[in-house]
Amino acid sequence: MQMYPKDIHLLSKNMAEDIEQAKNITFCFDTEIIEIRREKSNFVIKSTAEEYKCKKIILSVGRSGWRWVSDIFSNFGIIENNDYARFGIRVEMNSSNMKEFNKSNCSLYKNNDLEIGPLSWNGTIIPEDHVELAITTFRSNENRWKSDKVSFSVIGNRLYPNKGYEQTDRLGKLAYVLSNDRILKERVSTILNKKSKISALKEYDWLVDTIQELTGIMPDIATKAYFHVPTIMPMAPTINIGTNMETEVPGMFVVGETAGVSGLLSAAVMGAAVGDTVCK
Repeated sequence: MQMYPKDIHLLSKNMAEDIEQAKNITFCFDTEIIEIRREKSNFVIKSTAEEYKCKKIILSVGRSGWRWVSDIFSNFGIIENNDYARFGIRVEMNSSNMKEFNKSNCSLYKNNDLEIGPLSWNGTIIPEDHVELAITTFRSNENRWKSDKVSFSVIGNRLYPNKGYEQTDRLGKLAYVLSNDRILKERVSTILNKKSKISALKEYDWLVDTIQELTGIMPDIATKAYFHVPTIMPMAPTINIGTNMETEVPGMFVVGETAGVSGLLSAAVMGAAVGDTVCK
């Protein structure tokens, strides 16, 4: 589910009003954070504008900051697990071929190795821009995105000891290059007969067996569906987080996708709770 742009704008307006009314808040827009380091009991935050010092800090950078926050975690030496790369394809076909799912938004899982979903109805697959990479994402909250399609990600959790984040980034970039720097769309059948552009990458070989298995519950996937790449999960490596969302670095808190939890609503709720904790 997605918020309508008008609701996001209203949320932003309310936030801006709260910030303007609070006399002890400094708000910086379009300012790059170059470095965060620890000096004794303080954090030193160096930006393109100036340098700040604080005793507590909350990191909430969202999907677009997954590389940046990964470097922060690495610099502070708090990465707990970086063993898995999460990548695959985003499948799309007519909703008439998925009637058995009755417009459910469910996700399907197989052990910890495979995630299919969530099923997203009546929208459009569009590119989401990252540095040197665009990945597939789904839009449905405006009339221009409406369609009679259903789409869902087929994501494999592949083991790459201590290199999961790096392999995710690498495979996303390679798929992007093979797609001529764009989102590639091909028939799912090209994967089965190994004639897809991504068939050149052995890391995607697991998709052949996966698609064949999926035909047992989605019979039309092999003959009537298309797929899009690059499809990756742009998440930072896992870190240890306390119940109050504080990391192993005293005074450093994380919320939202920085903490491994997806979604704007989750980030807003977590941010409010952590902000209240930090200010006490």
